[in-house]
Amino acid sequence: MKNFPLLIICFITHTLFAQNIDNDFNAGVFKEGRASLVAKVSGQKYIVDLNANSIVAGKVLSGLIRFNHDGSLDSTFQVDPTIGRTISKIKDDGLGNILISGNIYSPQGQYLAGILRIKENGEIDQTFDKYTTNNAQVIHFDLLPDRKIAIIEQSLDSLNNTQYRTLLLNENGSIHADFTPFISQEQTELTVMNENKIIVGGSFLVNGESRNVIALDTLGNRIETYNPILANAAFGNNSYGKAIVGSEQRLVVLLTDFNTINIFDSTGNLVFVDRLALNTPVSFLDQVYYITKLDENRILALGRNIYEINIENDPYILQLGTNVFSTPILNPSEDTDTSIVSVGDVSFAMGNNNLGIVRLNYNEILQVDTSFEAKILTPGTVYGLSPQQDGKLMVCGDFSVVGENLLKN
Repeated sequence: MKNFPLLIICFITHTLFAQNIDNDFNAGVFKEGRASLVAKVSGQKYIVDLNANSIVAGKVLSGLIRFNHDGSLDSTFQVDPTIGRTISKIKDDGLGNILISGNIYSPQGQYLAGILRIKENGEIDQTFDKYTTNNAQVIHFDLLPDRKIAIIEQSLDSLNNTQYRTLLLNENGSIHADFTPFISQEQTELTVMNENKIIVGGSFLVNGESRNVIALDTLGNRIETYNPILANAAFGNNSYGKAIVGSEQRLVVLLTDFNTINIFDSTGNLVFVDRLALNTPVSFLDQVYYITKLDENRILALGRNIYEINIENDPYILQLGTNVFSTPILNPSEDTDTSIVSVGDVSFAMGNNNLGIVRLNYNEILQVDTSFEAKILTPGTVYGLSPQQDGKLMVCGDFSVVGENLLKN
């Protein structure tokens, strides 16, 4: 039989059964919260895409919210209530506005756009042309130096087959007429390089040969002189996963085997390939699910293990930690040269759980920033209540967090 932790709390019985959360009652019985995406935006703040029924600063919230850099909730950001989900990417446009992409619907299920722009206060920017062609879903986008927006659109063709197109939008969201759309049956991600190369990952035929990476110019033409060929250190070729542009326009690619790193120079020549070390026994938790930039020369690879990839001169990989996380880090956001912010269900192998959002400081090892105030919580499960003669309640349930203290099963 499962043992439930017990908690004695001082509280009046009829208040506990009220329909509304009592924000003055601070005992706080919670499980770890959930969020899907986090992105750093102007003003040293973070936009977070919450899952439904999360609790932040005593309020039940969902959708987009903004935290200040210290982790406090930014009450000046009130996202337009017509914006629902699902969101694939959040990015600052460099002018204080926020671009969001995905298959964006209202809470009532009405399609809004594949990509739209919201103002600094959370209002929809009506001067931005919402991209709504064919009720398309924008699965990825990136900004060019002139603030044009390269997007990957996923839609259905006339035969109901899934089709992918890389398009270029003007800064105001309108389609850039001089760009010839690149159409294929599979596209996964795009990355913009400083000289306005648009790197597209997927599965393509180039002169009759299979390729996983191509480069387009700002007219939509393939740049034939830039022709990266992915290589796997263990066996065969794998597909393009996550990519980051570092110093000297080097392209760092995490392959879809989630363990192999490729580094290409600015001309597209492979200069480094290596397979990140695996734990024993091998399991899916050994994989590296994400890479994020520490600075122009250092990339952090995160999974159950932690690696630093140095891409300067002769690249090399350092394994910084083994069995650090018991759950993979999926969507970290760059914060500074020495820290990242992540959302989801961050859990360390030693049993220390974090509350849906965490800042990790890096200085040879990753450490939780305990000064970061942000908390995303969801209600815990209560299985039984027993009133006592003194008016207190005995509460039985499945709790992970009580107040600020972590409980272990």
